Amino acid sequence: MRTFLCVNLTGTIQRALERPRQVLVAAHGRKVRGVALENLHVTLCFLGEVNTDALAEIEAIGTEVAADMSSFEMRVAGVGAFPTPHRARVILTRITEGQNALIQLQNRLSEKLMAADLYTPDRHRFVPHITFARVRSGRLDISPLSAQFEDQVFGCQRVEGFQLMKSELHPSGPQYEQLRHFPFFDTSS
Repeated sequence: MRTFLCVNLTGTIQRALERPRQVLVAAHGRKVRGVALENLHVTLCFLGEVNTDALAEIEAIGTEVAADMSSFEMRVAGVGAFPTPHRARVILTRITEGQNALIQLQNRLSEKLMAADLYTPDRHRFVPHITFARVRSGRLDISPLSAQFEDQVFGCQRVEGFQLMKSELHPSGPQYEQLRHFPFFDTSS
């Protein structure tokens, strides 16, 4: 099954990201494909296809890493793109508070999963973000959208853990299912 580790977003932040997505689609139409609001999240590690036996090891690593983490505030603001707003392939919003904690979390997960031969990291360094649209082909200049939403805060949330998700691909888009929640040590009850 296809899996990834992530921090899911509150419904408030998901709904707030509808506005820049609408502006993007109005400007570029079918050149872009928006991510379904309920699928918006901060990806920590994309694990790809894993077998059922590996799930137990992933869950053990997730539990161990979560036990060493404390909850933190995460602020979602602004619009950007990879590789740049002038040559966008991936349209995103930034994490402007809590990025260091997310990087620390991702590093700990990545190290332990790589040691267990369960993860191959992306060739780019980890930059915490939320992808809300992708360019279907080629690249777009979304710098006007980036400037329009430069100072826009889409919301804040307390991050109290992370999730192991299953992803099933369908013609209408991916469907995600939470397999496991890993609460941080100071939030488990």
